[in-house]
Amino acid sequence: MYTCIHEQVRTAGDFASEAEGWEVFDQFVESHSAVSVLREVEGYYIQPRFGTELKRPRIDRLLVPRAPLVEAGWTHGIIGVEGKTSGMKAGRAICQTLDYSRAVFTLDERYVFARVMLEWLFVWPLDDIKGDVASIMVQNRIGHVSINSQGDMVFGTGGTTAIRLGRDGTVFARTMAAGKKAGSR
Repeated sequence: MYTCIHEQVRTAGDFASEAEGWEVFDQFVESHSAVSVLREVEGYYIQPRFGTELKRPRIDRLLVPRAPLVEAGWTHGIIGVEGKTSGMKAGRAICQTLDYSRAVFTLDERYVFARVMLEWLFVWPLDDIKGDVASIMVQNRIGHVSINSQGDMVFGTGGTTAIRLGRDGTVFARTMAAGKKAGSR
């Protein structure tokens, strides 16, 4: 006999609304020298899935790496972040990030309206998760973002820290090896 334990993955934190969560996120990243923030960035799907409704993507935040993040070891370019209210089922945000991995986003005039695809996307606020969902996220280069008990903002996936922005201004980053397989396993 098999026993199935089902645990629903939910967003983290104690934010009463998505706006409240973004206020904390924005305040943190804007006070840090590692990234520039772009809000509500629109794009185009370059590989729409067959039989889906035609919509344009709009991601909540794009984080453009600055010198401290690149010098710390981040080699994956601009970072996408999709957010939800605390305590919500995380599946919707994870599915959105999957869709956004097939999109090209148009940056604003500061970047001469450049267009970019995202190598890594993260869900805010979400703690690191385990199991099958985590495995699917890692393979699709989707991670979590949360603020740890030390007050640092941590971007990670599958038990690996990709970026840690210290509340003291420190920066940790690594080149991620995940999400490189395709086809049969």
